[in-house]
Amino acid sequence: MKDVFGKVYLDAYHADHPVYYAIERDDDYLSISDANIYFADYDQFSAYEKEAIQQCQGKTVELAAGAGRISLYLQQQGVDVTATDISPKAIEVCQLRGINQTKVCSIFDLSIDEIDTLLIFGNSIPLAADQKQLVALLDQFYEQTTDDGQVFGDFRSPLPTKDPIHLAYHQQNRDRQLPVGRMRFRLRYQNLVGDWIDFWMYTKEEFEQAVRQTDWQIETTGETQIGFRLDKR
Repeated sequence: MKDVFGKVYLDAYHADHPVYYAIERDDDYLSISDANIYFADYDQFSAYEKEAIQQCQGKTVELAAGAGRISLYLQQQGVDVTATDISPKAIEVCQLRGINQTKVCSIFDLSIDEIDTLLIFGNSIPLAADQKQLVALLDQFYEQTTDDGQVFGDFRSPLPTKDPIHLAYHQQNRDRQLPVGRMRFRLRYQNLVGDWIDFWMYTKEEFEQAVRQTDWQIETTGETQIGFRLDKR
């Protein structure tokens, strides 16, 4: 796997200027982002992130930690937290920033058990790109957490948009009998081009439907950027 995101994090960590990268969708749509968002401090966290991380307890693991903004804050608060990411360079950045416990792994291959609090922020859970894969991932989380285990995360709904380009992409999905938020994208940075990634931006209802096929109890908040908490029944 090409570690393009890791290169973005590493360059942004060392740079004294903004570092920009592009997300290319498979309809040739490009969006440009500033990598500084991955280094945001607590004051810049979303309201839901702030609420969720105050409820962390016990052994805490952050999935898809990126540059480690959440894990770093939790460590500073005395939480027993491990930052994980599939990108070796992302984990290198986490270590450079002073995070003590790190692990290179995919959200689908965590290999850590007896977790009290599992975090998956940054719109990362949509990497489970179909309902079967999402249900399997949630079941995996259930097995890897303690009897009082909890999961906090977020995702962005595809529906609140008036952009005709996005609406046309949604219609293309409907015509193919795919979920409206299903997409493929890849990362572009400098002269680097990442692999294509399948992604499913769930609606709130789609996510809740998947959770109902598991043993989790769910609470959700928001309509655009949707925060969720999963507790054991």
